[in-house]
Amino acid sequence: LVITGLRPYMNVSLIGDTTEGKNLGSFSIYEENDARNKWGMQPIVSQTFNKLNQSDYSDGFAPNEKYLETLHLGVLGSVEEPMLAKAMTRILGHAPAARKAAPAGSRTMMNKIGTSRSFKAYSGRMIDQFPR
Repeated sequence: LVITGLRPYMNVSLIGDTTEGKNLGSFSIYEENDARNKWGMQPIVSQTFNKLNQSDYSDGFAPNEKYLETLHLGVLGSVEEPMLAKAMTRILGHAPAARKAAPAGSRTMMNKIGTSRSFKAYSGRMIDQFPR
């Protein structure tokens, strides 16, 4: 959605793997209060388009620069984080300079990890993993 929305206004470069490409929206209809119920429907109720009336990305977008993502991405926002380093190298024309590490006790971590729905339930419930 973000990629196709930005494309009429700027060049968009993708680094990583082919995107998922979900241009349709739906919602679930089922009987919540009946444990015997074994059916449900998920009708398509929307399709996204950009300013140029483009919506043909159901197969996703291929990246400009392929990069195998792993679960070990480093600290989000750090120039040592592989995906950000690739993007910055592409923008700057050279590898970004490493930054000094943040002082001990300066990071705040989320107490819970889960879906966006669970984050709403725990919003604002932050704990300081590294007391000052």
